[in-house]
Amino acid sequence: MLMSASAGALAFEFKDATLEAAIEQLEARGLSVLYSSDLVKAEMRVLQAPKSRSPRALLEEIVGPHGIKVAEGPAGSLILTRAPRTQSVATHRAENKLTEVVVTASRYAWVRVPHVSMTRLSDAELHLAPNVGDDPLRTLGRLPGVATSDWSAKLNLRGGVDDELLVRFDGMRLMNPFHLKDFQSIFSAVSPALVGAIDLYAGGFPVSYGDRMSGVLDIHPVRADAQAYREIAVSLYNASAVAAGRFDRGRGDWAVSARRGNLDRVLDWSGMQLGDPVYSDVYAHLAHSVGDSMSLAANLLQFDDDIEFRDSDDEEQARARYRDRYLWVRLDAHPQAALTGSTLLARSDLESVRRGAAEQPGISRGVLDDRRDFTVYSLQTDWSLRTSDAATLEFGAEWRNNEGFYRYRDAAEFDLLLDVQGEVTEPTRAFDIEYRPRGDQYGAYAAINAHVAPPLTVEAGLRWDRSTLVDSDEHWSPRASALLRLNDSSDLRASWGRFIQTQGIDELSASDGVAAFAPAQRADHWLVGIEKRFGDELDLRLEAYSKRYSRLRPRYENILNEVVILPELKPDRVRLAPSRARAYGVELSVRRVRSRPLFWWGSYTWSRAEDIYNRRTVPRAWDQRHALQAGIGWERGHWEASLVGVWRSGSPVFDLAAESGTPIVHANPASGHRLRTYIDVDARIARRFHLGGDSSLTAFLEISNVFNRRNECCTEFELDDESEEPELELESIRSLPLLPSLGVIWRF
Repeated sequence: MLMSASAGALAFEFKDATLEAAIEQLEARGLSVLYSSDLVKAEMRVLQAPKSRSPRALLEEIVGPHGIKVAEGPAGSLILTRAPRTQSVATHRAENKLTEVVVTASRYAWVRVPHVSMTRLSDAELHLAPNVGDDPLRTLGRLPGVATSDWSAKLNLRGGVDDELLVRFDGMRLMNPFHLKDFQSIFSAVSPALVGAIDLYAGGFPVSYGDRMSGVLDIHPVRADAQAYREIAVSLYNASAVAAGRFDRGRGDWAVSARRGNLDRVLDWSGMQLGDPVYSDVYAHLAHSVGDSMSLAANLLQFDDDIEFRDSDDEEQARARYRDRYLWVRLDAHPQAALTGSTLLARSDLESVRRGAAEQPGISRGVLDDRRDFTVYSLQTDWSLRTSDAATLEFGAEWRNNEGFYRYRDAAEFDLLLDVQGEVTEPTRAFDIEYRPRGDQYGAYAAINAHVAPPLTVEAGLRWDRSTLVDSDEHWSPRASALLRLNDSSDLRASWGRFIQTQGIDELSASDGVAAFAPAQRADHWLVGIEKRFGDELDLRLEAYSKRYSRLRPRYENILNEVVILPELKPDRVRLAPSRARAYGVELSVRRVRSRPLFWWGSYTWSRAEDIYNRRTVPRAWDQRHALQAGIGWERGHWEASLVGVWRSGSPVFDLAAESGTPIVHANPASGHRLRTYIDVDARIARRFHLGGDSSLTAFLEISNVFNRRNECCTEFELDDESEEPELELESIRSLPLLPSLGVIWRF
């Protein structure tokens, strides 16, 4: 009776409120509602004041005009799904996923999912969290176990190298999806306006994902609801537009998007004469149902960069052009109630041209010319068969046909050499590489997910991978996970698995003189985690992990100065070839969820990431012993605000010692020295203005590094030639200073 009375009072307040806010008010009064942000979008509003008094009927009344129905869910919950008249195959599969049991540990989802998920991060935490460049991947950098740099959008997951992350968009594999690729990869290439949901596996991921060792970033694009959706956004960093809609009585849907980066204009406005970096990306999608059991979609995703950079001393200049184009056709099908699947046929084209020159007196000088072209044809199919109420069989396969072209030429002279393993040993060097690799990559998998007993669910799978880019490079990868429901509010998860990573057609280190592909690398993961829920609002999670790497291929890093325009022409470019590596840690996180107007979260991580050289252990450049992160968000009426703070240990650095009268410098990689502790606070505030109908305007202000703290990101070295005897100096480089950003988002 009290719920009904409360709901009746709320009915008068729902008019013009967002649909999500109205649902959350009902949840606060006892309803348990499960839905996807791909269905209930942030811009949807209650179209008219409801008249019902019971909570269930009130819910049906406010979602009905948007083509959404209310269905019974597990444990007395209610599930929101698309009404049958507009239901697509993609929606059918999404609805099935709402009630799946997530067995795998280390899964983070930027979308509403039931309590069975290991971690539930609301869409508010994705869209409201402040970050540099309106970049969704930078937001993910605040998750436990993720190490990042202010200068790059790339992620190091639980001690792994940044190329160990598999990135997929709508099921399509993206290869190095970043703008300014050879210039720190400052921003990711996926516009935030396209993101409907993100799944991040930080380890122990299922066998359906292959060919990467550390994690999976699976991006689900936004899709139109019953009503058309349009958005125009302009900020300091980007200008973008997206439109989506449905046609043929809801049987088809479409979407288009375009974005241009404003970094070149920011540099002009600031008076910094550092160059002209221009980048953009476009996306197009068209889908239609084929009968009652299939849906066919065609997609285009393209990234373009035209970059000119120079450093403040005019000692380095570079010009580069990049174009990545992905074309794919996707068929989603559910020929039977128990069988669902998808098949994806695609072509990927990657083109790049880079030229540059460097002259740093007393250090080095040189020129380079780098051109690369790749074409990849791929076929991928994934299926799920529910064999009984207690078991589901998943299986699939993929094939990639690769063709590439490398032409790399450089000439360099070094005025000093470093005495460290893997360093150049001659004062002059010249590379002239032209290589046309071709080869195929194959993968296949099968897994069974079964309820062994009422509190226990297990998943066991096996994956096979093979690459002809390297002779006889064939591998098997067994994986297993278990979920034990301790009680209604506590879950225990454990995972073990082997993960293989072959070298992609575009990953050859030609600019470091490498002209042959390396065999696959291997990592073994062990994970165990426990999650405790306190009511519907508080989640507590503790997880421990261990990763053991073997068969590592050499990697190349600038050990003294990583923030340079042409890293290949510097004498601190080092070949790192550890025999093994290991990463392990413990993560503790707590979150207040499904609560308004205030939500918050916090996490602490203790971890180690180390390379092993014949029993000598060296910390990796992104090793973070301690990391503490926290955030708070607030929403009321038309106002939104958030504050995020980060505290973490400084990164390890090399020591230098120069021999008097010689050009040889001794570098110690295991000195134990680190940069200063990193502390950063970012803030965001936004105000939404309702313009009538479905139209709204949101104005926001974001500030990165609110207190303008002088954080150290890395080091740089240069020759001090003002003294009688020139000396080599190693100094820390400041990370990003206080950076404000203003922007507006018009949705209509």
